[in-house]
Amino acid sequence: VAGKPAALTRLFGATVAAPAPEPPASGVIAKLGDVLVKNTEVKVTKSAGINLFGMWHFAHSVSFGLLWFLALSIVDVLKKVVKRDDEGFWHSVSFWVNKTWGILTLRCSMMWPVITGIENLPPQGEGYILAPNHASWMDIPFMAMIPRRFKFVAKSDLLKVPILGKAMQMSGALFVDRSKSSQLALFRGSMSMIANGDALVIFPEGTRSKDGRLKPFRGGTSKIAARCKTKVVPVSISNGHRLMPPSAIMPRRPGWGIGRVHIHPPIDATTMTEDELDEAVTAAVASGLPEDQKPLPEEMPEEKPPKTQETEA
Repeated sequence: VAGKPAALTRLFGATVAAPAPEPPASGVIAKLGDVLVKNTEVKVTKSAGINLFGMWHFAHSVSFGLLWFLALSIVDVLKKVVKRDDEGFWHSVSFWVNKTWGILTLRCSMMWPVITGIENLPPQGEGYILAPNHASWMDIPFMAMIPRRFKFVAKSDLLKVPILGKAMQMSGALFVDRSKSSQLALFRGSMSMIANGDALVIFPEGTRSKDGRLKPFRGGTSKIAARCKTKVVPVSISNGHRLMPPSAIMPRRPGWGIGRVHIHPPIDATTMTEDELDEAVTAAVASGLPEDQKPLPEEMPEEKPPKTQETEA
């Protein structure tokens, strides 16, 4: 792994004495998940079809989705009727409506994730960035089950998704496309939200991984963190692609004990450069992933040489 970032070299190179430990599992559901993962062959299918479990999940999503839509509609009406000039309040109400739908759907369709490392979260009211890996549509509801209120940064394409787009918009999510004006608005919106004590969820890879492995970060997360002078909390989401591959339209198997979300200690963006921050967050996220989701060293960007007077000239 010569020429790779030092943090990744320590993680994948020959100097590693033992593989990085996976997050500890606890409880009956987590132990059941361990048994299922170790004793069954779980294939990441490329099929976009829907199986019996997918239909079961779809039935719950639609049933609770109708109540979800009704609740959001009521919030929208109240916002127009009640004279309360507090956008943050309505964002909070919409967030908890969305979270309630997620809890009901994941519980009833046996998709509830195992969440560890909650003690590493900064206190509510402190602005920071949550930086998880992204390999499945299930990553969004899994992240939403973390016991904190936060806002997502998402692609503007999600605004076209029925109910979901409206729900994310009403809860204060930031949407971005490839235009320069949109990216500038994202930076400004992120800085404002973090200054106001909001937590933001940003997927540093920018898109879902097709094979489940952690991919190189695109740099936007580190730039926002550096400009906002805030903390970045790495998050490892395991096995989401096993439950719902990127090409699938619905989950293909129950996720109890298999879906894992591990929250790592915060990293202070003020103590390092943007490149160093990317390396540190990448290494932290990778350390909490199973072997088949760890990044391949050859896919990681090469380490940039330090700036000198000759290179700057």
